Amino acid sequence: MEKIDLHQVRGFSDSITVTFNFVKQEFKPLLKSLAVIVLPLIFVDLFLKSFMMRGMLSLMVSGPLNQPFAEKVGLFVITYLMALFVIYWVALFVMSYVQVYTDRFSMLEQKQITPGEVWRVMSGNVGKVLGVSLLYFFIVMMGCVFFFIPGIYFAVAFVFAPLFVVFRGKSVSASLGASMNLVRGRWWSLLGYLLVLQMILGALSYVFNIPYMVVFFKSAFSRATPGVYEMTFSLMLQGFGQYVLQVVALVGIAVRFFGFLEQDEHTGLLNKIEQMGEDIHQTE
Repeated sequence: MEKIDLHQVRGFSDSITVTFNFVKQEFKPLLKSLAVIVLPLIFVDLFLKSFMMRGMLSLMVSGPLNQPFAEKVGLFVITYLMALFVIYWVALFVMSYVQVYTDRFSMLEQKQITPGEVWRVMSGNVGKVLGVSLLYFFIVMMGCVFFFIPGIYFAVAFVFAPLFVVFRGKSVSASLGASMNLVRGRWWSLLGYLLVLQMILGALSYVFNIPYMVVFFKSAFSRATPGVYEMTFSLMLQGFGQYVLQVVALVGIAVRFFGFLEQDEHTGLLNKIEQMGEDIHQTE
């Protein structure tokens, strides 16, 4: 299958189509790299969630007096922080994978991407992406505290900041400004794109949620705490599906990012002209 040139100006629907085509085309190497680099952390996260949810259902069935409340709160905090870290790790993984992909495309290489290549890009961006992600989270949360609307605005305006860190090597502060400049004049279009993409992925997520919903309602109606194995399996399927769909969402954001860049900078067109010049020079 012919590689996808991400450096192209694309419309709303074309960007979503390219997102799913990219995941379909790269499914095997993407899944292999995900299994090596991300899956162990996902399993730890889902294992903690299974214990937390089992405890909450047990609390609902047995009542609060029979439960160590402080222990439940502590487990909830640990689980929440672990989930945030996995989300960050998945985002770093996807951006690094796309970076390797674009490098391969520019060099006209057709070999499959390996986990080692993705890891090398990740290891070089761990600190900066973590820094910009924490700053992004803080700004959005503060914006939501003050009248909520500023939080929505900043969530969209700074959504490309981590991508500028990985794809352009910008600093944490410079990436925020670059993201806002790229989104300027496109804020409503980008918001609509993100909402439609999330609606599509949200509909797909119900497939992964069915086993957990069965366990939840079974426990609620029977007034019995679910078994650790069925709870773990259902939550792992649900959580794994959510993280897989997060990968698709992040690819979709990257596709839109490159489309906006191409619209402003014509990077892909310039690269094609340069390649044509090299080809002509070689034939002379």
